[in-house]
Order: sequence, then C-alpha cells, then structure tokens
Amino acid sequence: MTSRNGINSGGKGCRAKALIAVANQSDDPLLEVNQSVRTFVDHNGREHRLSCHRWDELDAETQQWIQDVTEHNMKSFYESSSCGWNRSQKEKELRHSTARHLVVRSQEDNRLVAFSHFRFETGGQESECCVYCYELQVEASHQ
Repeated sequence: MTSRNGINSGGKGCRAKALIAVANQSDDPLLEVNQSVRTFVDHNGREHRLSCHRWDELDAETQQWIQDVTEHNMKSFYESSSCGWNRSQKEKELRHSTARHLVVRSQEDNRLVAFSHFRFETGGQESECCVYCYELQVEASHQ
C-alpha cells in the first residue's frame, strides 16, 4: 500500500528507509522551518544566521574551517581514547554522501562560529527514523 506522500507502507522497516530516502533527497531540510529560526541571537546578544548544506555545496574555506575546528576541539580527546585521532577518517565522515552540515555564521561579520554534522538514518530498530548528530562544534570564542 502506498500513502499520500508516495511512501510504501508495507513494513515498518521499509517505511522508515523510504522516509529517510526522501529526507536525504531534500535540497534543504530547513526549507520548512520558520524563517525566524534561521536567524537568532545568542546569550551574549550576538546575531547569527543558520544554513544547511551538503559537503560539496560548501566553499573550500568553510570545508577547511569545519575540519580545523573539529581537530582543534576534538584531537586531544580522541588521542586520549583507544581510538586515537585519525584526520583522514574524520574527513571521510564529514564528506559522507548523506552528511548534512548546519553552519552558523555571525550576522555582523559573516564569521563561522559553529556547525553540526548530521544524517538522516534508521535508529536502533530498522523501523525507527532518526536524525543522528555526528558533530556539534563551536568556535572557542562562542562557547
């Protein structure tokens, strides 16, 4: 059986995968979000702008900043764990075909201040849809 949105509702696992496929095809998951959410004021009164991108839509400067702020914030944590730090593995995660990046820029000077790397995936059970947050990194000056 197919629902109004064209998603096969046969099994719960199939439905979840179909919903995730639809989410992954969306050019801008924030499109349906109220415009007031795309701009906000932080606890210090600074205005910021939120945007969502796939990795290949980001300019080289933003890609480099994402890699650098992740390394700056996380390298010592990874090095103290059994995993160790592996920059190329982290870059591979960030560039994954279904990866999305919420990017926060200062309204005042367009400076990059934070990002979140997330993906639409199935949860612990195949029938669950979830948004999995892989990274949430904030520039030291805005923490």
